[in-house]
Amino acid sequence: MEESQHSLLRLTTVVEKVDAIWSKNNKMGYKPELDYANLEELRMIGCKRYTALANRRDRFMNQNKLQVRDFITIGIFTAILWVVQMVIMYLGFLSPFIVAGYAVLIPIVTGIPMMLYYARIEKFGMITITSVIVAILLFIFGMGLTGAPICIAAGLIADLIAKSGNYKSWKKTFVSYGVFSLWVVASYLPLVLTADSYKQSLLEGGYDASFVDTLFTLVTPKTYPVIIVICFISGMVGAVIGKAVVRKNFEKAGIV
Repeated sequence: MEESQHSLLRLTTVVEKVDAIWSKNNKMGYKPELDYANLEELRMIGCKRYTALANRRDRFMNQNKLQVRDFITIGIFTAILWVVQMVIMYLGFLSPFIVAGYAVLIPIVTGIPMMLYYARIEKFGMITITSVIVAILLFIFGMGLTGAPICIAAGLIADLIAKSGNYKSWKKTFVSYGVFSLWVVASYLPLVLTADSYKQSLLEGGYDASFVDTLFTLVTPKTYPVIIVICFISGMVGAVIGKAVVRKNFEKAGIV
């Protein structure tokens, strides 16, 4: 891309110089037909090359813009991600230990569909949009907007990491998904930042007192940093498992 821009700049300079010489000679009344023919030929060659490079630049820019099919891919895999994690979350009704274990279970289990998703990502913004949609869904399902900044930031950073490897580097994908998985810890923030009110809302919602007490013993301001680290590591584990399952898709996408 930078090479094309430099070429366009150089050719623009050539064309401008030719036009300046043409204009100067006209003012001086100097009109040898041969010289004008050479200048015109040079100018036309420069213009044609300029147009070709400009078209190449435009095609490059269009290729890096999100198209309708990209948004369809985003919608499909975000929906799959949400459905899978909802199944895991419903298991949380069985035990507070499962709820505390979301930071491990969700990144690992969703690693398979997410690696399929990563194998189809070629443009910046797709992972970020997914994180924004997840943040909105967390709000709709009663988690509030407390964790939205973490969720969106995790998606944006994950997108930038994957982009730094042109979405073709396995190492960058590996780390990127670990960071993206941190959206899960955003769902714990109400337990940490608004513990009293959130605890009361759970009790009023029909949860058993012993269930709630155990949960708030497991998820506290002191354990929250540990949960973040565990979630990140679990995300990378999920990436490895996901890659093993969808290896052919990675090979087809050229991710190495």
